[in-house]
Amino acid sequence: MMMRTMISEHSEWKQNEIRHHDLIAGIYDQATLRAYSFFRHIIEKRIEELRNRGAKLILDCGCGTGKATFLSVRKGLKIISLDISLEMVKRVREKQRLLGLRAEKIFLVVADAEKLPFKTRVFDGIISIDIFHHLPSINKALEEQIYALNKEGSLLIGDLNNAGPFFRGIKKLKHKFSKITKPIFRKNNEDIPSYNLLSPNEYDISSKDILNRFDMLNMAYSINYFLHIYFLDRFFPNRLAYPILRFFNRLNFTKKGNVFIIQARQQITPQMGTQ
Repeated sequence: MMMRTMISEHSEWKQNEIRHHDLIAGIYDQATLRAYSFFRHIIEKRIEELRNRGAKLILDCGCGTGKATFLSVRKGLKIISLDISLEMVKRVREKQRLLGLRAEKIFLVVADAEKLPFKTRVFDGIISIDIFHHLPSINKALEEQIYALNKEGSLLIGDLNNAGPFFRGIKKLKHKFSKITKPIFRKNNEDIPSYNLLSPNEYDISSKDILNRFDMLNMAYSINYFLHIYFLDRFFPNRLAYPILRFFNRLNFTKKGNVFIIQARQQITPQMGTQ
């Protein structure tokens, strides 16, 4: 395993993002475990589909502490894990050592998702979970990913759907809830509040922002929506929270939600035979 740092000068906005994610790296897994567990099955299924289509090399773009990275490794894939936060990438390295995974299975890179340091058509699949709402330019990040993606490769994108007043209202409640509950949650050993995962720089994005771009690029895609009710992770054990979430998702006749997972591929235009 190697760790390569490819970070040049950043704007003050991105420097704030780096500082924030460096700060929360030590508590990120514990604080997001329960919410992530609800969506893990669909992410794992999509990764398995990548493998079944013959994928070998995957980029986990915005890898965080490596949730998608280790799901991919368990499916037998080689992976490059990239994040703008050095501390997040260090957590991936620590997990790799603890799990005894061979060095050639995971290659670690510290770099900007809007300036990927890779040649064209390198990856069979690119995974981006919870990263686009941190980026100033969705289009720039997508262009970078498509440039690095094989013609037969797939993009797997999971993120927050903050389109429309209803879902933006859910996001506002999430932020207010974090402030209200600040006094009642214990701090961890590093004296970092366990609730303080909210980045100072988050954009309101929607699935439409990404799907419109895919339409312009003539890409084929499928999408799954989920409703996620944030306070359930705080006050209810899994045996109660998950059935409640499943119940609300079954009642979600609009087929929309505040979380989405998209899988997209470039459409291959069949070549005309010679006459």
